[in-house]
Amino acid sequence: MVHPEHLFSDHPGFRSSYLNGVNAQRRLEYDLFFASAGLTQAQNEKFYALMAEFERAWADAPSDELRSTSYGSLEGEAVRAREAQIAEVLGAEAYKKLQDYRATMIARDALKTLAGLCYASAPLTLDQVDRMAAVATEQGIFVPSRAAKNPGAFDATWEAASKILSPAQLEAFELQLAALQIKAFRWQNQSYQSRGN
Repeated sequence: MVHPEHLFSDHPGFRSSYLNGVNAQRRLEYDLFFASAGLTQAQNEKFYALMAEFERAWADAPSDELRSTSYGSLEGEAVRAREAQIAEVLGAEAYKKLQDYRATMIARDALKTLAGLCYASAPLTLDQVDRMAAVATEQGIFVPSRAAKNPGAFDATWEAASKILSPAQLEAFELQLAALQIKAFRWQNQSYQSRGN
C-alpha cells in the first residue's frame, strides 16, 4: 500500500488532483439522490463539504498513523462522526432515504452500462433508474456471488424490468442480463472447483 504522506510529499500536485477527483466522483454518485430528495441547495452543499473534509483528513494523515493497528478504529470513529453530522444536516427522514440510496449504489453504478446503451435512442428516466436499482439490489444480480446463490434472481429481475423499461430499453437490458448470468455461472463454477467438486 502506498501511504498518502509518501505519495503527496513526493508529488505535491497529486494531493490536489486526488481530492478534486474524489470530490467529482462523490457528485457523480450522489447527484441523482439530491435531484429527487427535495433538499435545499445549502443542505446539498453542506453534505458535499462534509464528504470533502473527510477525504482531506485521510489525505493528510501521517503515514505512521495509517500503519498503526489502531487506524481502523480511528477511521471508524471519523466515519461515525461524519455520518452524525450528515444526519443532522439532512434530517432524519432524508438521512434514511440516503441510507436506502446507498444500499443500491452498486446496482446504480452497474446500470450506467444500460443507460449508455440506451442513451441515443431511449434514455432512462430517473424513476426508471430508481426502480431498476431497487429490483437489482434486492435480487443481487450485479454481485456474482449473490446471483449464483439465488436461482430465480435473473427471471425475477427480467419480469420486473419488463414492467419498468420500454421495449427498446428492454432489448438492451437483455444483453446486459446475459453477461451478468455468465459472470454468475463462472463464479459458481470457480467456487465448485475451489472446493474440489
